[in-house]
Amino acid sequence: KQIILFAISFMLFQSCTYVVTDKDLLFPQKNNTKSDTLNCENISFITSDSILLNARLVQKKSAIANILILHGNRGNIDTSPWADIVSTLSELNVNILAVDYRGFGKSLGDISFSMLPDDAQAALNYLKQSEINKLHIIVYGLSVGSFPAIHIAKDSCVAGLITEGAISSTADMVAITKSRNWYMKFVDINYDKTLEFNSVYLIKSVNKPVLVILGEKDNLPIWMSENIYQAAPDSSKFLYRIT
Repeated sequence: KQIILFAISFMLFQSCTYVVTDKDLLFPQKNNTKSDTLNCENISFITSDSILLNARLVQKKSAIANILILHGNRGNIDTSPWADIVSTLSELNVNILAVDYRGFGKSLGDISFSMLPDDAQAALNYLKQSEINKLHIIVYGLSVGSFPAIHIAKDSCVAGLITEGAISSTADMVAITKSRNWYMKFVDINYDKTLEFNSVYLIKSVNKPVLVILGEKDNLPIWMSENIYQAAPDSSKFLYRIT
């Protein structure tokens, strides 16, 4: 028995380093069905590296703005809560473009955290080149989607940025994981440089209106969104707290 315990202990300590991959960060759902209740159009466009992405476009004749929705790391644009948010926003007098990242829903390609900004940029380019491009574009990033949203918000065509339940950085996520799981304190978590991001740093160069939404009952700690809000330029920023 002592030999068996020694062998197990040896194996545990030998495997105390964990390397994070895209599959640890993104959890796509491939099947999706167009919602008839939204009266939306199914569209597609190509990324800079020739990946075909699928998206939903809700268009209003008298729209006053375009909203680009970048959802979180689970499901697809037709699953909750992302579909619910699109449905709620569709009650406003705005056009809505909700895109699935590569590997999500009907979008082609393999999931890639490092390519989220590229996928978001492809969606933004679609709006810039479409017939509705004369309207202001507001980028709305939810959870992990806040990272690509902040990344593309620097584009001159973007009039404003909204983040909800934002994630501040890869390093912060690793720290949270370790704090929530006692056994992770004994594990050295490593990740490839392609997975590294820092939204607190990125938002410093977003010189346009920024709305940061945080929920005190959210699964993510509110200090992540608070740090992003504090780092945003002071010219025109707003913090909306949901209790």
